[in-house]
Amino acid sequence: MSDAVKPSFREYWPYFNVTDDGFLWWPLKDAIRLAAGYQLYVDDDQALEPELRATSKRVLANERTLIGAFGDARLSIAKPITFERDGFRYVDAAGFLTWLSQYISLKQPKIEFPDALADEVRIALAKAAAERPHKTTSGPFESLTLALEPWFEQALVELPDALRYRVDREILVPWDSLAPAQRRAAALQRDYRHDPAMEQDRRSWWEFLVRKRTVRAQIATWEATATPAANDLALKEGRLKEMREELARMDERQRQASGSYSPARKPSAAANEAPAMGADYIAYPKAMAMLAGQLDATPEELAAWVWMGPKDSGIAAYLNANELDPPPRFHYDLGNGDDFDYVSPLMACWFNAEDIAQFEPTDRYITGQTLIERWSRQPGLQAEAFIRAKIAESRLLDAHPIFGSTQGTCPEQSGFPPLASGLFLLAHVEAIEAEDFANVEEGKSRKGQSTVPPAAPKSKGHLNHDLQMQERANQIAAQKMEETKRPVTRDKVAKLLAAELGMTIDTVLRRIRKQW
Repeated sequence: MSDAVKPSFREYWPYFNVTDDGFLWWPLKDAIRLAAGYQLYVDDDQALEPELRATSKRVLANERTLIGAFGDARLSIAKPITFERDGFRYVDAAGFLTWLSQYISLKQPKIEFPDALADEVRIALAKAAAERPHKTTSGPFESLTLALEPWFEQALVELPDALRYRVDREILVPWDSLAPAQRRAAALQRDYRHDPAMEQDRRSWWEFLVRKRTVRAQIATWEATATPAANDLALKEGRLKEMREELARMDERQRQASGSYSPARKPSAAANEAPAMGADYIAYPKAMAMLAGQLDATPEELAAWVWMGPKDSGIAAYLNANELDPPPRFHYDLGNGDDFDYVSPLMACWFNAEDIAQFEPTDRYITGQTLIERWSRQPGLQAEAFIRAKIAESRLLDAHPIFGSTQGTCPEQSGFPPLASGLFLLAHVEAIEAEDFANVEEGKSRKGQSTVPPAAPKSKGHLNHDLQMQERANQIAAQKMEETKRPVTRDKVAKLLAAELGMTIDTVLRRIRKQW
């Protein structure tokens, strides 16, 4: 039997057969082997063998490591959905790959993450969702998530008969084997695949992933292309640079994707009989004028608040509020093309007048351009170089509503926005000025009062890096980024870790860096 030909996993359909509940279920044994580096092979007759094979002792060692890690109850990484049927244990493939990614980044960087396999899983799931008919034969769309809202904590026998029948028919995983959060996730997955309102989103996501696979394949082809002449080499390097930048933008878009689908609620009968007064929405110019008058806010600062959203002390923006009730939420199209302008999209936005009138920001922001000008007034200071140094120290975060970050964090990505277009927390800026600058005279704040406290001596123990505390900080950061799909600040991680350890935030900040 020959091992000379190795097929693509894409050709082996059992690993990409999406079930009716919208999941890819793998035998847990196979999932761990795929993660460890096992490969498929063909025999001399070109027939696929049904089992996977280890290619080296390193792969076998990876397998043992992952078996132990997946069964370790002390490991603080959320486990994917698993269930047993007919003597076999199955795992949600997408959830398993998410768990694997977090485990590798936190514990085992020597294990290579199977990027190509993860891409095929995403494409299979997106394709299955996109190809669902926009209307089911059983009638209009009925959200299973909303129907189960009061019942996620209950055992299957406690559900009403009609609801228990739906669960048995529409969720293939045994209900009682799932935690309440997993039951909700399974119901949301089912709803997303069947909701006609998400038809365009499902198709767009599939097309995006197919394009990403194409870009990866093109990069591999160009890397393998011989370039005997100098002009051929220049062409190759130019094309590779373009495609790698496109791939980096696509990766960033995936990391930033919120995945915050929730089914729309139908108005109740009582609401139909006596509709409540709708919210009063105002267009961008009026909202911006109010915020400028109340807070001396800038358009760029409003963009930051819209990007963060109400859950993170920001503001919700809406589209077409003059003709739709309720209007859809506005979200930035992350990592799309070469357009770095995050203010122009706000021109189409509407805002809840009450939200604007009552808004009291937790965080204030300034642009990178403003920060460069502000720090350029310091004698002998090269402002841009100093800003990049503070980003590297995790004392500044260069946020960008479209790309997530700028070339300040990703200097190797020339396709990312310039540092000047980033958004910076004013509190971080003032803290650096108080600690690092000898005599700061920044003038007045937006309201005419000093924004910078007197210079303070550098905190003792600033370099007392605690490795155990850092490891826990990395775990918290990974969990928060998975939940919010946004970069997480060192300050936010420090607050959570300080509460967990019973320490002051300042103490934690002195002992951790931003390493996630």
